[in-house]
Amino acid sequence: QGEDQRQSERNGYFTPLMILTVKKLGGALTVAVMAASAFADVFCAGFARTDLEPQMGLSLSGYFELRPCTGVKDPVEANCVAMSAGGKTALLYSLDLVELKGVSTAWRRKIAEACGTDPAAVYLACTHTHTAPSIGPAADSYEISFDGTHAYDAIVLGKLIAAGQAAIADLSAAEMRVGRTGAKGLSFIRRYRMRDGKVRTNPGRGRIDQVIGPAGEPDDDVRIVRLERGGKPSIALVNFQCHPDMIGGSEASADWPGFMRRAVERDLGVKAILFNGAQGDTNHLNLHDWHNGYDASRVFGEKLAAAVCSAWNGCEKAAPGGLHAAVREVEVKIRKPAAAELASTNLTKVAANRIAKLKDHPETVRVPVTVLKFGDTLAFAGLPLEPFTAIGREVKVKSKAKMTFFTCLTNGSFGYLPTADAYDEGAYETDSSIFAPGVSDALTAVAVEELNTGQKDK
Repeated sequence: QGEDQRQSERNGYFTPLMILTVKKLGGALTVAVMAASAFADVFCAGFARTDLEPQMGLSLSGYFELRPCTGVKDPVEANCVAMSAGGKTALLYSLDLVELKGVSTAWRRKIAEACGTDPAAVYLACTHTHTAPSIGPAADSYEISFDGTHAYDAIVLGKLIAAGQAAIADLSAAEMRVGRTGAKGLSFIRRYRMRDGKVRTNPGRGRIDQVIGPAGEPDDDVRIVRLERGGKPSIALVNFQCHPDMIGGSEASADWPGFMRRAVERDLGVKAILFNGAQGDTNHLNLHDWHNGYDASRVFGEKLAAAVCSAWNGCEKAAPGGLHAAVREVEVKIRKPAAAELASTNLTKVAANRIAKLKDHPETVRVPVTVLKFGDTLAFAGLPLEPFTAIGREVKVKSKAKMTFFTCLTNGSFGYLPTADAYDEGAYETDSSIFAPGVSDALTAVAVEELNTGQKDK
């Protein structure tokens, strides 16, 4: 066994020696598929992790200027958990990427074909760290974006396929426990009502005397799924919501989700995966106690990890049911530019970008709403958007499952999803949103309907 492989195993990554393959027998038969079928009658879980290895010179996304990658501060990863019940297997990925543009449907099909599962059961959620690449061409983004490279995109897809196969090969009978706690003082609403009657995003410390207060309430909810697997490492699934935008610069980093994972794994001896929630109107900035940068990201991640660890032993046993997976495409109205906007010469950069994208766009766009659930116990609901906090909170409250994770930027990327009342307030997120007011209500209703189909009350 070579030193490179031993180091990969210490980092928690799978290696080629961990994945066995067999010849195809009348179809896409692999060891991964056999591993899943071997546990058809019990709930099982498996885990895999791979480094996405951003290349030097590759554009880091998340801001308005081109930032070629000049180095790597800490690993930018894909984490995958496989969960199997009733002979069906789901693959849930958390990706340290800004977004997936225009590729999600094709990627889910390719991953499913290679791993022997249903494309609807492939769940691709991005953490949205701003010190990582985006996938897909800028032309497929509704945000201000920069091109990635087809070569890197192909590398990432190959890594996701291999990670899915490794996670399935790692499947083992599991006991599920679920728990909740809070992490106050980490996430803050970044939209503020000002004394001049406007709403501003991140007004800055220099305007504190002009601030009335935040335009909303942050969601401090931390949701935990604990998967115990006998002789194998337990798996911790964590759901929290905040923009990972603490570091900046031109070196790649997973930001606070990476620090959280590493701290949980260090303190509990488990494998950890973070699913970012409704973070469209939040970030880490407290106007009265300003902390930014790499060390601040470490503190954030370790505080969130401490909250997870404090609730770990209190997680309660839960019996998952059979797997249901659905991706429902919902046709919604876009925000066609008004005549006054088209004629205006005084637009913000993001408003001008939106108008340019939408002026010749069809009246509607189809948006996928993704739901995975294991009976009445565990559910995941994801939108290919950056939803406002209130949207994620509403979906979680209305879901009848014992534990519901809500995730942003899942199976695609269409930009910001404000609540209906935020459009009259204005500011960055609504300036850039492509959707007509009321679309958030429509997508929320579909997510809740799909979550609660056939479900019993909590």
